[in-house]
Amino acid sequence: MQNAIISDLKIIPKTRPRFNPHSGIVYNPQKYVENQRDLANLFKLQLNSCLDYPITLNLKFSGNYSRCDLDNLSGAVMDALVKAGILANDTTKQIDRLIVQHLDESSFELSISIYPTNI
Repeated sequence: MQNAIISDLKIIPKTRPRFNPHSGIVYNPQKYVENQRDLANLFKLQLNSCLDYPITLNLKFSGNYSRCDLDNLSGAVMDALVKAGILANDTTKQIDRLIVQHLDESSFELSISIYPTNI
């Protein structure tokens, strides 16, 4: 089992890609891209790559996320785990159980537990 706690960083929920009709480029908002980079760097410091699949991913969020959906918050975390190289991808072959909780409105904190599903 692997655990990580990320404190004092508000997770930017997963966003829909934007499209620039003039250039034809599809992009994510800069604020989301920067938050993904910061999260991925923190994950690299605290977690190792998962080699045993499938896994259970347990996410516990604290903080004022009153305007966010849990699926967009968890999607942002899974994207950052993939970006950090902790997960190969976030398909159901890799993650077959996802547990997501919002605990309270206190300071921003994310607690992650990753463990093989067969345990």
